[in-house]
Amino acid sequence: MNRSHSLRAGIFGFVFFCAGVAGIHSVLGDIRPTEVERYGLRYAIWIFLDAHNVGLVEAASHSGSTEIVSSFSITERSEITEIAAFSSLFAPMVAAAAGFVYASRERSRKLTSALFDGASIAIGYIVAVAIAVLYAREEASALGIQGILMLDIVDALLFAALGYPIVFGGIGGLLYFITSGKLKISVKQDY
Repeated sequence: MNRSHSLRAGIFGFVFFCAGVAGIHSVLGDIRPTEVERYGLRYAIWIFLDAHNVGLVEAASHSGSTEIVSSFSITERSEITEIAAFSSLFAPMVAAAAGFVYASRERSRKLTSALFDGASIAIGYIVAVAIAVLYAREEASALGIQGILMLDIVDALLFAALGYPIVFGGIGGLLYFITSGKLKISVKQDY
């Protein structure tokens, strides 16, 4: 893999991850406007990464020590079943679409190169997930105790940054190979 290939794959992965968060944010605006108004983009990131099996962690700091209080799935705790099913299908579809589009961009002609090209979108997912984890923190304090609500970093790296894009991006590359590029994903714009 050369540097330009890595850069292109990274850009595709990053853009598709951001599009996935934007898609969830759009749907949430109609279903849960109060939460979207309160937490903004953080809420969409929490839901999108929850679909990647990344839980939220509640931590509390007091007198210089920090302890994990609990770890949970936001879709289970918030009882947002209407978005849980959608996001569980949407997250792998985003990664597969990214792998398909990138493999088609590279015109992969061998099975191994199609799988590799599709999975290489993980480069961009790593960057996007790292930014999402840093951004999607919520802090509050009361009675001298600092509370932090954040994404589980280990799960985010294992599942969202590596697992999903490698597996489902590879499946997208495989779909491109199987269809020999006959299946086209395009967006028609009317002006």
